[in-house]
Amino acid sequence: MIFNNSVNRRPIRYSFLLLGTSLSLLSTNSFGFSSEQTEDWQQEILAQVQRQTKAAQDAQPQQSKSTMSQERMNQILGQVRDIASVKGEFQLHQVQRYCQNEISSFCTSSSGDTQHLLKCLIKHKDRASKQCSKVLSDNNRAQPSLADEWRHDILIPAGSTYYVDPVDKSLGVNLSRPTRYMNIPIVGQLSWYEGGSIRSYVPSKTPVQYGQLVFAPNQEITLFPNGQIKRGVLHQPVTIGNLSFNAGQIITRDSDKQPFQSLK
Repeated sequence: MIFNNSVNRRPIRYSFLLLGTSLSLLSTNSFGFSSEQTEDWQQEILAQVQRQTKAAQDAQPQQSKSTMSQERMNQILGQVRDIASVKGEFQLHQVQRYCQNEISSFCTSSSGDTQHLLKCLIKHKDRASKQCSKVLSDNNRAQPSLADEWRHDILIPAGSTYYVDPVDKSLGVNLSRPTRYMNIPIVGQLSWYEGGSIRSYVPSKTPVQYGQLVFAPNQEITLFPNGQIKRGVLHQPVTIGNLSFNAGQIITRDSDKQPFQSLK
């Protein structure tokens, strides 16, 4: 099945197959952050989530299915509070042991600052080895949700876990089972920018087309707040201007005004 949408803004879906992905979050205490750093980060995260909630409530009727109850949001806030506290499981020596190549390639200027180093490694996680990616993953997220619930007209299944991205503090969720975004089956990890626009999602079963770009299933698609493509894995070759990209290549850009570049 194919449906048409505007170029570079709305996806078109095809038909195929999938697995899910999951991004990660690092907590603070086990990396030697001070209590003041932990408290500041915690407050920043809570403020971010509260702003997202208020924006969603302002944008939707009070009884809209897309708005969570205040009680439910308070529960998520309480659980996310733990993310920025003392529950860290990974030690800095694990990062230094398994991410040496990544540190020397991408993060040499951050090696003297633990917090900056972790943020730098997470930012370049798509280029990291499997071992380094595993070390950067932290299962210390909010508790699984107990019931199905709607957020911005997307059904979030029971058993899903919310988290906060450590790079830009956006709110995300690891889905317990497949759901749908704009009638596209999605799995794995889903995240939103402040204000509720989709930041990233993982299409299942079907490639997704934005304009002339067709992105692979089972691979994360990242968007800018305005809905333009930021990054994705190509499902088929494409030529944009004088640049040609092959199927399987990761294409990315820092701004929607810039041309795409390939990461491999």
